[in-house]
Amino acid sequence: MKETALQTTKPLPLTSISEVSTAGDLLAKSGMFGARNPAEGFVIAAMCQQAGLSYIEFMEKYHFFHGRISMRADAMLANLLEHGGSYKIIKRTPDAASVQMKYGAAEGTFSFTWEEALAEPFIYRGGPSEQEKQLERPVEERNIKSKYATPRSRMQMLWARVVSDGVRTVCPIAVSGHYTPEEVSDFGDEQPKPTAAEPEPEPIDVSSRQAELVEDDDANPFRMEEEAESVNYAVCPIPGPLHEKAWSDMPAQHLEMALGLEHPAMTEDHRNEIRSIILEKES
Repeated sequence: MKETALQTTKPLPLTSISEVSTAGDLLAKSGMFGARNPAEGFVIAAMCQQAGLSYIEFMEKYHFFHGRISMRADAMLANLLEHGGSYKIIKRTPDAASVQMKYGAAEGTFSFTWEEALAEPFIYRGGPSEQEKQLERPVEERNIKSKYATPRSRMQMLWARVVSDGVRTVCPIAVSGHYTPEEVSDFGDEQPKPTAAEPEPEPIDVSSRQAELVEDDDANPFRMEEEAESVNYAVCPIPGPLHEKAWSDMPAQHLEMALGLEHPAMTEDHRNEIRSIILEKES
């Protein structure tokens, strides 16, 4: 097989932790690799150094989401072929994905339908408890994540999951324990980023708070939940020239920068929305 220039590219000759750290800092600042801070950049630089990967090869095969390194679905299929396996596309539509795979003595047909996905909590917004509650509602009233709401994006999500399941089953060495970016982006709600220890909150005077509620005719214990559900995660929440501008109207470079922004108005749901749009643009 003829090798391309990109395939023969070698990793940078870094020889110390300090050099790897500096490279990680630059990777994070570039906004090209998904790292949101120098620590995540260090993880990417260290992985490339230890695995003998160039940064170009990393971009071709991997994504970095929620502190996890993930592998693209097309890279999984390419690895399956490189190891001597084979696959046949049976169906790839917004309603179902199905693929036949074979590697050595292991073979099988793997499918995932939209009907099956509707019974899974991960396609809905919110944390684990809220996602479980969504399943109790009629389908038309459930709050589906944007990346599952449009036909093309839904097709890509179903396909990525069925490819990951199939390759992981017949040829585990082709995935090396990695998941696809589409899968990892759904892990985010279940794995909040660790935060620094905060001082214990002061006790609340319950009696005075009850008095406030009585005095306030508009007091509604469900108001915060209602307001949270009304948030439009598809637009920029940060005051300024881009306020309320749709993420989908921004170039990928601006979206990568937005992922690293620290602002009280930016929530993890906003970042999940940005990540799904980046995936769509790259596809």
